[in-house]
Amino acid sequence: MVALAAGTGLRWGECVGLRWDAVDLAVGELRVVRVAEEISGHVTLKPYPKSRAGRRTVPLPPFVVQALTEHRQAFETGTEDLIFVARTGEPLKRGTFRARVWKPSLHEPIADRRAQDPGGKAVALADGGRRQPLPQTSHPLLNG
Repeated sequence: MVALAAGTGLRWGECVGLRWDAVDLAVGELRVVRVAEEISGHVTLKPYPKSRAGRRTVPLPPFVVQALTEHRQAFETGTEDLIFVARTGEPLKRGTFRARVWKPSLHEPIADRRAQDPGGKAVALADGGRRQPLPQTSHPLLNG
C-alpha cells in the first residue's frame, strides 16, 4: 500500500477502498471510483469519492504495477473484494496499519539496495554520503 500511495499520490481512503475491478495491471492504470472512510474506528465504504474531481484514472508507475502484482499473488482479497485488508479480511484501519506495518518499518534494517541502485546514489544520499544500507521492513510491499 505504501508503494501505491507513494507512486500514485492516492489518499488513504482511496487506497483502502480500492478493489481489483478498478485496477488494470496490463495497461498500468487504476480508476478511483470509491473510497473508504473511517469514523470512530469504523470503516465505511462509499461508492464514490467526495467530489467529481475525485473520480479519475491514475497511471501506475512500473514499480507500483510490480508491487500490486506481487501483492495479488501473496494475499487474498478481503470483504467486498478489497485489495488491502486487515488479517480478518475487514477493511484496513489507520491505527492497525500504523501499528503493524508503518512503525515497525521505521525501526527494522532494510536490505542493501545497491543491486537496484548500482551507483549507490540513493543509499549514499539517504545516509549523508556514508553509503549505509537503508532500513528494511518486514512488509512485502515495502521490500524492493
